[in-house]
Amino acid sequence: EGTLPNKPITDYVMYGDANVDGKINIVDASIIRQYLVGKKDLNNQQLKNADVNVDGVVNEVDARLVQEFVVRKHEGTLPNKPITDYVMYGDADCNGAIQSRDATVIRQYLAGMRTLNEQELKNSDVNVDGVVNEVDARLIQEFVVGMHEGTLPDNPIN
Repeated sequence: EGTLPNKPITDYVMYGDANVDGKINIVDASIIRQYLVGKKDLNNQQLKNADVNVDGVVNEVDARLVQEFVVRKHEGTLPNKPITDYVMYGDADCNGAIQSRDATVIRQYLAGMRTLNEQELKNSDVNVDGVVNEVDARLIQEFVVGMHEGTLPDNPIN
């Protein structure tokens, strides 16, 4: 309201459409990944569109969520609704990768040295027992060294 025909609409978000072509496809995930490795610059609109989970950061999580959307894992979300209800098991620090530091994040949480937000807690409960504990940290470490193939990040270890 109050924009067309006298004023253009300049404040909009089309979640997932990183190249602003009006479509969401695998190219958008690729563009996000190119941006992450410094091979592509994104303008303001592209950055807004690329932040698919609306956490204020464009990272591998966003690229992965676009990819999952393309294969219909998150139907009824993009382009008008961000993907905020997801779990990437083992990614305790929400950077889009499962690394040994994710186990460290959990141990810091257990020692009271760190807090975890709702997404971090969901991602950290890798055996889906409703509790984030040392078992989850150990399972992440085992996953990183090659045990538990075919489980994380889409499927919990149980």
